[in-house]
Amino acid sequence: MICSEDMNKGVVITQARIEMIYAFFGIIIVLVIQGEHSAFKIFLLLIISKFIFLH
Repeated sequence: MICSEDMNKGVVITQARIEMIYAFFGIIIVLVIQGEHSAFKIFLLLIISKFIFLH
């Protein structure tokens, strides 16, 4: 029973991460459509640095 509860917590955490990733890509797409390439580059650098720190 404890193992299944731990697995459910893990699933919730991964779902939250997936939602965060979708939110990031949504913002990137909006920036690209608006043509704000400077903001897009800064945002992309922030995301890359976050992924590097996570791994």
